[in-house]
Order: sequence, then structure tokens, then C-alpha cells
Amino acid sequence: MNDTICILLAEDDEDDVFLFDHALRDSGLTYMLTVVTDGSEVISELSSDIPPDLLFLDINMPRLNGIECFTLVKSTSGLPKIPVIFLSTNTSLKVVKQVEDLGAQGFIMKPNSIDALNHILASVLEIDWTKRKKQDFLFYGRT
Repeated sequence: MNDTICILLAEDDEDDVFLFDHALRDSGLTYMLTVVTDGSEVISELSSDIPPDLLFLDINMPRLNGIECFTLVKSTSGLPKIPVIFLSTNTSLKVVKQVEDLGAQGFIMKPNSIDALNHILASVLEIDWTKRKKQDFLFYGRT
């Protein structure tokens, strides 16, 4: 990855976007954050001239939810293959297993504090995603 990490966040809740951006600022990394509020906008962003290095994808969004979006991204040829981390308040084993089986690199239960999110994002962003093995599914949350 470059010195600047390009992050695409698909999240329709303004409060969650604020917390995510705040946690990124606290990380000290140089980043470019693009926020979309719907899964259909993810497809457009992935088709852009400068695709993101990492996609954080909320599950519950209007029009096209995160799981539907990810399924579409995986089946659309020509889109870049980038690491995808799901975000959700729903951490049922069924949902976590579903996104893992679909090929996502991880799942984060949306934390209820900025400190928890800072810790989680710091851990996620220090990973060298080019060397990570498929079986190393990342999970932050409780089931």
C-alpha cells in the first residue's frame, strides 16, 4: 500500500461515520476516507480510477445491503479485489459465518466507545493485507 491508505466506508449512520473518521484521525495514519451510504454506491467507487485499499462495509444499509453488495462485487469482473471488513451490530454466528464463507477478510461488531474503535482500527490498519492468508478471518466482537 502507498503512504496514504485509501479507505472506502459504506455506512448509512452519520454517528458511526463520525466515530470511524475520529478513530482514523487518532490512528496517526495518512489516509483518504471516502464514505458512501448505500451498497450500490460501493460499486461506483470500486470502478473509479483510484480504487480503495480497504473496504469497510456495513451490513444494514438501504437499497443494497452489505451482504448483497459484497456478493455483487465478487461476481462482477473488472472490479479490484480488495480486503473487505464487515461492520455490524448483529454478531449472530450465522451472520459472521455467512460473511466469512462469502470471502470477507473480517467482521467487526460496531463498538459503543471511541476507545474501543480506536483499538480495533489500529489493529486492522497495521495488517499487511497482501500477505494475509484466506483462513486468517478477523473477528472483533462477541457472539
